[in-house]
Amino acid sequence: MDSAIIQPHALYFWHWGNSPEARQVVYRGLFEDSITPNALDSICASLQEQANTKSLGKNTVDACVASNQTQE
Repeated sequence: MDSAIIQPHALYFWHWGNSPEARQVVYRGLFEDSITPNALDSICASLQEQANTKSLGKNTVDACVASNQTQE
C-alpha cells in the first residue's frame, strides 16, 4: 500500500499471513461453508417482512426466494 495515511492493520498480516498468496488462501477459506437452509429461510423471511412494510422492494425478496429455491 502506497499511502502514508491508510495502512493495513497489523492483524491483516500476522493473522492472515505474510504474503498475498497466504492471505488469499485464508480469505477464500472464509467462504468454504455454504449458508444453511435454515439460515437462508430466516433471511428470506426477514426480507419478506421488510418488503411487506415497504422498506424493501419486491425485487429484493424475489431474488432471495429464487436463491433459496436453487439451494434445495
